[in-house]
Amino acid sequence: MKAKKVLIFGGSGQIGRNLIRKLTKNNYIVTVVTRNIHQKSYIIKTQANAGYIDVVEANIFDENKIRSLFKKTDICINLIGILFEKKRGNTFKNIHSVLPSLLAKLCKEYNLKHFIHLSALGIEQAKDSLLEIEESLGLNKIPNRIECYDISNIQGTNPVGSMIVFIDGKPDKSHYRKFKIANVKGINDYEMMKEVLSRRLRNLNDINKTDWNDKPDLIIIDGGKGHLNASLQTLLELGQYPDINICSLAKKKEEIFIPEQSESIILPRNSKALHLFQYMRDEAHRFAITFHRSLRSKNSNLSILDSIPGIGPKKKYALLEKYQTIKQIENASITNIAKLYGFNDELAKNVKKAIEEWRKSQQEIVDKFKQR
Repeated sequence: MKAKKVLIFGGSGQIGRNLIRKLTKNNYIVTVVTRNIHQKSYIIKTQANAGYIDVVEANIFDENKIRSLFKKTDICINLIGILFEKKRGNTFKNIHSVLPSLLAKLCKEYNLKHFIHLSALGIEQAKDSLLEIEESLGLNKIPNRIECYDISNIQGTNPVGSMIVFIDGKPDKSHYRKFKIANVKGINDYEMMKEVLSRRLRNLNDINKTDWNDKPDLIIIDGGKGHLNASLQTLLELGQYPDINICSLAKKKEEIFIPEQSESIILPRNSKALHLFQYMRDEAHRFAITFHRSLRSKNSNLSILDSIPGIGPKKKYALLEKYQTIKQIENASITNIAKLYGFNDELAKNVKKAIEEWRKSQQEIVDKFKQR
């Protein structure tokens, strides 16, 4: 039986690579059209039996050039598509209207029995964004589980890390995790991020921690190239790279950094992938800073009591056992505070005055911040 010949436009993506593998395995002779043979030929030919694959460089809109390819094929498959327009490059109209029309016309002219056209347009927005992320970062599959990490601290105090999880492009708060930094002293975001990633990834295969066993398809780090390199070092030490993809997102120019590439990736401002990146980064930041503020507030509240003359460990314990929080002490009357063990009216007044002055100082800080 004569082997069927297949002409493929757009064979270097995930769908194209898997399709080529299947076709050549079943003895189809495949011709793949690419605009950059030096960049794409190796990617395509390593997917299957190279003897069944021919890679042709051509401008897909050059009708005279691609016409000759239709003379010696039985099936035409078009996988070329874009999910967003770049400043330089093809438009939606050219890719999703002009090109398919041209290919359909040539298929009809040369009596091809099969013309297959695949398009990701019209799918749900979340999946649309994930496909764009796959394409933009050059991943080998759609990142269905994405974990994004951030570090929050002020001058090294109460440092914490956050892990937020998006599954199929949507947040899954049941998988969110908070980390208190335990082993890093001083201000060192890189080492803090390495600690958080190490603690998370070491639990991947722990049978006693099944809620940690889901492996991410992509890790996003809030930060620049330095944050990426530090995080990548942790993945390498744990043997998780390149099995787990990783990138970082720097806020100033919204630059995306990936391993083994010196230049950053800058997505268009209207890119759905960029919007999802920003959403995840901002959510990780929100989750981290909320945790940090809760710890800082708790420690700050306790330090107020330590600074009041006449309040030692026993009286501090008596206050917190009765009122639990600074807010409750603030709302209590001098008379009620004075009834506590070891207290009197004068000490109760000092407590109320100290908290009042602390509140004013906190408000002054907030007001100055708002004026910036």
